[in-house]
Parts: sequence; structure tokens; C-alpha cells
Amino acid sequence: KTNFEEENIWKIFIQMVKGLKSLHSLKILHRDMKSANIFLNKDGTTQLGDLNVSKVAKKGLLYT
Repeated sequence: KTNFEEENIWKIFIQMVKGLKSLHSLKILHRDMKSANIFLNKDGTTQLGDLNVSKVAKKGLLYT
């Protein structure tokens, strides 16, 4: 029940996209993106969590 300033929302969004891009560059797919799996730290950084159902892509196939 906290309101965020638009500038903070954009910062969070950009960090999420960069995190996903990093995972994808390692050929890892998150598979469970939702607000409950995005963690906001006190220092203003954002982390993606719950990679239990993530998949690794190898030779065109996905592996758990």
C-alpha cells in the first residue's frame, strides 16, 4: 500500500529489463515473472528472485 513516484517506477522497470537481458544472454529463461518475484532493496536496487522454475536453453531445447 505504498505509492511510488513515476521516476522510481521507471528505475525499477529498467533494472528488471536489464536483469532479464542478463539472464537471457546466459540463455536462462525465468518462467515465473510476477510482482512477488521482484525484490526492492533499501538502497534502491531491484533483484529478480525465485529462479526455481527457470530453464536453461541448450541446442534449441529448454532444460530445468
